Amino acid sequence: CYMKDIVNMVLDISKLDQGGSFNISLTVSFFNLWLGKVVSSFVKEFAENGVELIFLPDERVGTIPFDKEKLRIVVSNLLTNALKFSPAGTQVYVRTAYCDSMISVSVADQGIGLKNVDIDKIFSRFYQGNHNQKGCGIGLAYSRQLVEMHGGTISAAENESGGATFQFQLPL
Repeated sequence: CYMKDIVNMVLDISKLDQGGSFNISLTVSFFNLWLGKVVSSFVKEFAENGVELIFLPDERVGTIPFDKEKLRIVVSNLLTNALKFSPAGTQVYVRTAYCDSMISVSVADQGIGLKNVDIDKIFSRFYQGNHNQKGCGIGLAYSRQLVEMHGGTISAAENESGGATFQFQLPL
C-alpha cells in the first residue's frame, strides 16, 4: 500500500508541475473514528520497532468534511517519518484538538528532532535534512499540498524535551 502511495504522490506532483490539478473529494465523517483506524493500522509496525504509538483524541472533535484518502496519505507520511526517526523505547503521540473553527492533528515523537534540518525548507520538495535516514524528499511537500487543498496549514516544531512535532490544522 505504501508503494502505491508513493506512485500516486509522484503522479499528482507531476500533474501539478505541468499546470494541471487534481481534486479532493470531501465527505462529512467522524474525524476521530477515522483517524483512530488509520493510527491503529500502524501500531504493529511501531511495536516491531520498539516504539509505542499512542492516540489521544479530543472528544470535542466531531464530524468534519475531508478527503479520507488524501488525509490518510498525510497521516501516513507523518507517522512513517516519526517511526523512521524514533529510537526503540520511545513513544509517538497522535493527538486531535478542537480549536475554535479548526481541528488540529499533531504527531509528536521523541526522536532526533529538527536540529539537522532547515525548518524553512522541511516542506519543500526533495529537501532532506542532514541525517543518515533514507527518503525521497516528497512526502512532506505532498502532505503540505494536500492539507492546503483542504484549506488548512501544516507546520513542524522542535520539542523542548527532544524530538519533533508535526501538526496540521483543518477548518471545520
